[in-house]
Amino acid sequence: MKLNFIIITVLTCILFISLNSEATTYYISSNGGNDANSGISIDLPWKTINQVNSFAFVAGDSILFKKNEIWRGQLLPRSGNSSSDVYHGAYSSGKFPTILGSLCFNNPSDWISIGGNIWKCNKSFLTDIGNIIFNNSTAVGFKKWNLKELQNQNEFWYNLSSRELLIYSTSNPASLYSKIELALRKHIINQQNTSFVTYENISIKYGGAHGFGGGNTTNITVKSCEISYIGGGDLNMDGKIRFGNGIEFWGNASNIIVEIC
Repeated sequence: MKLNFIIITVLTCILFISLNSEATTYYISSNGGNDANSGISIDLPWKTINQVNSFAFVAGDSILFKKNEIWRGQLLPRSGNSSSDVYHGAYSSGKFPTILGSLCFNNPSDWISIGGNIWKCNKSFLTDIGNIIFNNSTAVGFKKWNLKELQNQNEFWYNLSSRELLIYSTSNPASLYSKIELALRKHIINQQNTSFVTYENISIKYGGAHGFGGGNTTNITVKSCEISYIGGGDLNMDGKIRFGNGIEFWGNASNIIVEIC
């Protein structure tokens, strides 16, 4: 009995070491990366969030975004297991890496005058625009529910029928502001149905839904992250209720830690 116990213990330790030896650190650089790289070296980082979303990470893996750099889009994390989380963090020095949930429309050609100080974005959107952030958050938009309510500078309306964005501005918005960010009604990090995931030292900004969102989540840690200018999107896409939280858990969420954010 004692010998069997020792053998089982040794085999368990070997299996644990083997599983953890497969864990890998992946590096992401929006400026110097290439999705054709291996990603497993600081000198050969990946570039895009799409590459991160498409990869089958395993428990113990770390995904590190380079500090002082910016990505746009929605992060779709993979689950770890009870032995180890999938870790999302940062490398290098400087400000936290930033993931933006917005699209940028800075060029005067992005905006078309339709008269009466009303300007239309030249692109249609499949989902609502929850907020507009100007010049690195020195000013923001004011959401309205119909065209007639657009009476003052930076008041905007997303037309559910035409999927167009309209804004009141005394002149072309891109001539007044050098940066215009349109916050999409999407969670910046959509962790629906995930478990054993850690996020640390990441900045999440300019999203029109939740910063961290998704139901049925367990064993999630969000630590030392920066979350700002989140929410404002049309909850049911019917022009009635706005929504959006920096961090949101619902539907069977358990064993959640959020700290120092």
